[in-house]
Amino acid sequence: MSEPPPPTTPPARERLRALATSSAARQLAIVAVVSLVLRLWTLAEQRAGNPLFQTAMLDDEVYVRAAQDFLNGAPAQPWFLAPLYPTLLGLLGKLTGATTVTMAAACGLSAACGVLTSGLLAATARMLAGARAGWAAGLLHAAAGAFVFQDLIPGQEAVLALLYVLAILVALCWYRTRSWWAAAAFGAVVGVAALGRGTALLLLPATLPLVLATAPDTVSAALRTRGRAWLAVVVAAAGVVAVLLPAAIRNAGVAGDFSPLTWSLGPNLYAANSPEARATGTYHSGDLGASPAAMARNARRIAERRAGRALRPSEVSAYWRGRTLDEIGTAGEMAAHAGRKFLLLFADHPFGSSHALRAESRFSHWLRIVPAGEWWLLALGLLGWWITRPGRPVADAIALAGALHAAALLVVFPANRYRLAMLVAFTLLAGTGIALFRHAAPRRRAVAVALAVLVGVLALLPGWLGLFPHRLADSRANVGRLLLESGRAREAVEVLREADREEPGSVDVLAPLAAALDAVGARDEAARAAARHNAIIDTLPAGRVRSVLDLAEAGRRDPAALGAAERLGTDLAPALLNDDLRARLWANLALVAALRG
Repeated sequence: MSEPPPPTTPPARERLRALATSSAARQLAIVAVVSLVLRLWTLAEQRAGNPLFQTAMLDDEVYVRAAQDFLNGAPAQPWFLAPLYPTLLGLLGKLTGATTVTMAAACGLSAACGVLTSGLLAATARMLAGARAGWAAGLLHAAAGAFVFQDLIPGQEAVLALLYVLAILVALCWYRTRSWWAAAAFGAVVGVAALGRGTALLLLPATLPLVLATAPDTVSAALRTRGRAWLAVVVAAAGVVAVLLPAAIRNAGVAGDFSPLTWSLGPNLYAANSPEARATGTYHSGDLGASPAAMARNARRIAERRAGRALRPSEVSAYWRGRTLDEIGTAGEMAAHAGRKFLLLFADHPFGSSHALRAESRFSHWLRIVPAGEWWLLALGLLGWWITRPGRPVADAIALAGALHAAALLVVFPANRYRLAMLVAFTLLAGTGIALFRHAAPRRRAVAVALAVLVGVLALLPGWLGLFPHRLADSRANVGRLLLESGRAREAVEVLREADREEPGSVDVLAPLAAALDAVGARDEAARAAARHNAIIDTLPAGRVRSVLDLAEAGRRDPAALGAAERLGTDLAPALLNDDLRARLWANLALVAALRG
């Protein structure tokens, strides 16, 4: 028999600890450098070639404008969109002495958050399952196309991903030390994240499997009691309140509503479950509009018109919540709608964003090399959850957080881009699962693989069944239109033709396609695209409003057309709630009246 190894002396333990610390620091540095290089390289290429990284549109425009207002010290307004990201962006401007918030600064802030997230993921995975897990989780986040791209876009997602991973790390410290300070710090991180998206509050109940589990042997018996664990949950909740209370006081002073969160819940609930959303499986309401600015404006005006008085933001939100219930549809219709949204949580393409990775990957070498989808990250995360969970209750806490967020998305958002911050958390489990897979029991490995395969099937089902229109066309239309405006007509034609193949008959694609074809001299094809556009739009409310104007103009020569314009406008008016369309209709009817003399 071989001799047992000699006991480790205190100096030897110190040397081992120093080596471990050095190894961890080296690992974090390498992961951070890889993450930084890939994000800076991709950002440089996107800003050089992609007009959506030069011009703020839709959500980007709202975030940049809100940050500029903060930087300028503009009067406070009620929060429709979450304030965390624009506030951070405005603070960045103040710290750097900038007078203007630019898209470059907005993208740079997101990229910095992404690099920090890669490092935090590596550190947390290493703490859970060793160095191999740290490499797997850190490099997955550093290199995956979905994360690289999302970490360059202005918005909450990169900030939320960083805060979610930080919350997991602090919760792990809470579990291992049973410290009041760790519990309070966890609550504070959750409170800050809630200023980015209210659903972050679900992280607090999701930690219960972690903090109520049996503490490690390193924790003294006096700190392991169930009563102390529940008191720590109360301390964490107090940490949340300490962060959100000033926001609630601020909103009470600005809007008269003592709430720390935004007033967009009601409009979002309606847009996610309106008759149009149920018919198309997308996040949409013609009355509210598409962009956040239009949604906020139309939501308030429509609610106040129905109430006949000025409303507080909470009352506007309550109107839209009530209208959602009034127009809820049959039980079968809602079940089918919920089923479609459930599949969308797994689908391979994110819906409802100012940007789309597949539409914009053409401008980046790295994004054309790596897989563009997100479903495989979720598949690896579920595989990792099942492999990691024995003896590691943090895995169950992350899985519960994912389930609670999924339930919230099923109710409020069909847009699966809102799953991204939780996908980053599941990347932690993917890393630990990869590291521990070969050591797991065969039965556990088989179940883990089955879970991953199930996610893959669910991700492909929407495309197989044709449940959702392919929303890439919208993003390609934005890219094509901006390319055309910047004088790159041939590139615009290429992008817009791809969009037309993906979603034939989209009026958002056909109009710029006709203009781009005309710009390159393809007159006949341009005329056909314009004719297709006009034929489709004539069936939509905007097209019918335009028809009133066309009939009014025809009335200059044929008085009978004026009567037709008046009848069409009178029939159309009660059905129009969108303020922009109503204003155009009344202007057209005013022209009819003027021509009648």
